[in-house]
Amino acid sequence: MKKGRKFLPILAAAIFAFAMFAFSACGSDKDNKPKDEVSVSLNPTTLTFTVGDAAKTVTATVKGSTAEIDWLVIPSDGTVISVNHVGNTATVTPVGQGTGKIRATVGGKYAECSVTVNPKAGGDEGGDEGGDEGGDEGGDEGGDEQLPEITAWESVNDAIYGEVTEGDVDYIWHHIFLNDAVAKAYDFDDYEATVKVDGADGEIVMTQPFNADAVTAHTYHMQMRIKGNKYQTTVFTITFKKDGKPVAVGTYTRAGDEMPDPDEEFEPITIENAEFVEKYGVAPGEFVRFKVVKGDNAAKLADVKQKFDHIKVDGEAKISGAKGEMLDNGDHYLINVPIGSVGAENKTFTITVLTGADVLLASFTYDYEAPVIGDDFEAIEINDAELIEKYGVAPGEYLKLKVNIGDNDAVLTQVKDNFAKALVNGEQKIPGAAGQFIKVGTYYEIHVPIGTAASGTEYTITIVSANDTLLATIVFTYTEAD
Repeated sequence: MKKGRKFLPILAAAIFAFAMFAFSACGSDKDNKPKDEVSVSLNPTTLTFTVGDAAKTVTATVKGSTAEIDWLVIPSDGTVISVNHVGNTATVTPVGQGTGKIRATVGGKYAECSVTVNPKAGGDEGGDEGGDEGGDEGGDEGGDEQLPEITAWESVNDAIYGEVTEGDVDYIWHHIFLNDAVAKAYDFDDYEATVKVDGADGEIVMTQPFNADAVTAHTYHMQMRIKGNKYQTTVFTITFKKDGKPVAVGTYTRAGDEMPDPDEEFEPITIENAEFVEKYGVAPGEFVRFKVVKGDNAAKLADVKQKFDHIKVDGEAKISGAKGEMLDNGDHYLINVPIGSVGAENKTFTITVLTGADVLLASFTYDYEAPVIGDDFEAIEINDAELIEKYGVAPGEYLKLKVNIGDNDAVLTQVKDNFAKALVNGEQKIPGAAGQFIKVGTYYEIHVPIGTAASGTEYTITIVSANDTLLATIVFTYTEAD
């Protein structure tokens, strides 16, 4: 009996200890309750339009995260919708007959809204056009095939030259650069592109795939120049085609610039560290590109960039309609100056960066030294030029040729250093367009302003200096690609 009574207190203590552990464990579970998982929902989840209908809105509700929503437009049947999004709300405008989706993603979770755009009553779009395209093309392709969506844009730059004013609206040409990896994946060596700007047919002035140079530091990418409103958020929807068939579509939304205050006081800066990069010719004149490292002036230069409108050289606009560029390139800016012509003599240029009201923002000087060709220099005959592509930049066509360096490094370096313009059959085929001579790794790219290239025609191309000294000759027969 004594032995049994001794065991009971021990048993009671064990039960009490277990109960306390269980209570403590329950409390710990409560304190460490997992946070709510991220969830995304859209309202509504479906939208139906008829071509020409007014825009509708889609609202996203996010739980478990305060991260910014990544909106994605997924068109099918070509480009059917234009989407402008601000915060948790997307405004959807019908563009053309077809189906598509809008996707909102946060923290790896997403929700979708399906969109259908029906033709107008009477078959304006769906009758003839839809009958032909939907019958032949839709029959062959399935009609509901979803196009790959391109979202990896490298950058968008404002190309100030080409800016125009229509009424009270300032427009600006935007350069859109496609990510290298995407460009390679879709093989954009041979493509067509169309664009919608805020749902309306847009104008692509230039589409040009090209290899890297010392300035861009890209291995391969594509650029295009598109007109859009400078001061409002603009949605570019670009459809890429091969052999007339849509193969991919991409949407880029650009935030509008802040409208500058014309009465705002601004203390101009003198740029002391502008470095010459290259001189190049784009019709109707020559441009000089400078590199300006941000450094301690980053904030001030950002203010200059935001207010930038145009550049003058020695107090004048040297090329009519060309305003120049100030491009943000990471730790530095690239400033492209429409200089007109540097000429064949040494000269100091004063370059001023201005607002639209001609308020001075920044200035710097450029001491141009005309290249000197040695007495022992002999013009080279280039016999291995290969055609890379023909492309069009208003007001004419260009041939891009490849010339391997090989054993000619020294003489080709002299040709590049002294290059002023490329003549075709003794003439400058596009007024003001000098062409370009660019080193790319183990070869040079020569951009020749040909005017209009005729297949099967033999051209004599001469590279000359600023004082018309012959540097190189190329005899080249252009053959239209099949």
